[in-house]
Amino acid sequence: MAYPGDEGANFQDEELVFSADLFSASLSSQQRSDLAQQKYTPQPEAEPLNFLLKAVKDGEQMQPGRVVQFGPEQEATCVSVARDASVAAVGCRLGQVLIVDPSSQQVLDSLPLQEVPAAVVTCVRFRLPTAAGGAANRSMLLVAKGSKLLHVHTGTRSVVAQSDEGSSKINNIRIRADGQLVATAGSDMVVRVYDDQQRAPLLRLSGGDGKDCCGHSNTVFGLAWKPEDCQVLLSAGWDATVQVWDLRVGHAVRSMAGGSWVCGDGLDVQGSKVLTGSWRDKQPLQLWDYGSGRLLTNLPFHQPQQDACMPYAARFGPPGCAAEGLLAAGGSGKQPVLRLYNKKGHLLSTLHTASAVHALDWVNQGQQQQQQQLSGDLLAVCCARQLHFLTSASGKPR
Repeated sequence: MAYPGDEGANFQDEELVFSADLFSASLSSQQRSDLAQQKYTPQPEAEPLNFLLKAVKDGEQMQPGRVVQFGPEQEATCVSVARDASVAAVGCRLGQVLIVDPSSQQVLDSLPLQEVPAAVVTCVRFRLPTAAGGAANRSMLLVAKGSKLLHVHTGTRSVVAQSDEGSSKINNIRIRADGQLVATAGSDMVVRVYDDQQRAPLLRLSGGDGKDCCGHSNTVFGLAWKPEDCQVLLSAGWDATVQVWDLRVGHAVRSMAGGSWVCGDGLDVQGSKVLTGSWRDKQPLQLWDYGSGRLLTNLPFHQPQQDACMPYAARFGPPGCAAEGLLAAGGSGKQPVLRLYNKKGHLLSTLHTASAVHALDWVNQGQQQQQQQLSGDLLAVCCARQLHFLTSASGKPR
């Protein structure tokens, strides 16, 4: 995803960049400047890396892997890889969704989605085979475009269902691991939960317990379901908090006020650790303790110059696939990069990219090891002008 005011995001039309269509941002120049320069107060780390690990700048130099190039009319904002790794969907700033073949690096189709004209595609997610419909979901894609959540059949190029969130512009979609529920987040500070089988709204999450947490007070970008508890959902955005929602009570039950400033798909949770990628140059990538909310570790994210690269996307590698035990982060700035780490936070490798990293998706999530070996892909990295398919060999992450 791209954040309004980001000089490294490769936007072509400044008027469109700062329109309300782009991630719901209708801000004055001063407001954008204030947000971009938000002060960050460092916190003590409970599990700091040693000096040598903190000093690592790049690790191994990662090879580009297979690359799909995009033209000016195809500026990419988000990506999702089908669970069988046969295709990837790429959302674009001008409102279309591209269907890409990872093997040939060819764009197979461009879905115009004219049902919602003049809106940025901010998120795409392939539906899970575990949901109702099973293998048929291979061709079903959830798309956030403006205020609408679209259910798109990529084979027939048709929108089969849609939900409208009114004045809110949707920034993110996350599907629960069982495929039954879908969460969205956007500009109105509300997290919405849908029944994916019925394609109907289920919960509207806002506010807190009136004592220790009060929900979000600014635009929301990051979303993450807690794998160990299907009733818990995390969110983060511009208000420097991570909100913990419990579907059983219908509101936030905890607030982690650690100073994270998430401007894209930069929130994830796995086990007892929460990962945040903040769009700033000082200590932008952090691990937090889910139970206490304490900062555990500042991960090394070297800035060769001010604002060299500030993360939009940060994700844990999912269990049961080749990416297990890894985490990745990338962003925008004067020198955009994608970085891979192990589960302890040690920087393993870096890919220097030609344009801003807006999003990423792990490949072969939940597939059997035999299929992983056949595919070879580890990570899809969505840059403004390129889509990289990285393998374990290209990054030497182990």
